[in-house]
Amino acid sequence: MINQAVILFNLWLVPGAISFLQAQTTGADLNYLAAFEQQVLTELNKVRANPSQYAEEYLEPMLTAFEGKILFLPGSVPLQTKEGKKALIECIREMKRTPALPLLTPSEGLSKAARILVREQAKNGRVGHLGADGSTPQDRIEQAGQWKGKIAENIAYGDQSPFRVVTSLLIDDGVRDRSHRKNILDQELKTVGIASGEHPHYSHMIIMEMASSFQTN
Repeated sequence: MINQAVILFNLWLVPGAISFLQAQTTGADLNYLAAFEQQVLTELNKVRANPSQYAEEYLEPMLTAFEGKILFLPGSVPLQTKEGKKALIECIREMKRTPALPLLTPSEGLSKAARILVREQAKNGRVGHLGADGSTPQDRIEQAGQWKGKIAENIAYGDQSPFRVVTSLLIDDGVRDRSHRKNILDQELKTVGIASGEHPHYSHMIIMEMASSFQTN
């Protein structure tokens, strides 16, 4: 398991890392988000504030942590990847040519939509984007409010630090269309809701609902 405290401490020491307040686009009250969820929001906005710099400072050093297809990160058990360095190299290249993106505005309504699936999967141990009743991300988002433009959902299982959550979604190892990475780097997606919880089989899960525009009911 990754030592979350060590990773977060190291991140804040890196020059150019934006602060938590800078990573928020508004002074909104975020009491509805747990501390971990707020940290994930901050990490997402570090990526979007300067994708090229993030790739250089945080992703390129990971290249030396591979032995074949096994990733050895400090404080973490070895991770068997499907693609080895390939997905990481591709991610770095894409991020280095991506301009700064609008920071994601936190949405309480979208967080409520994400929490619907978190609570369900915490009980039934399922994974994936469909609810047990066949409900889709769009169904859950529309329970919470009205959206315009585009919507998307990212889910991560097992990762124990905000850094690992976000970087694993960016690298998108084994995901053919790199949909999680595309969502994080999509300039049309401007607001996000985040919910996290325990999972019976993967220890931890976090769900992000994203939209171009969202109005809570």
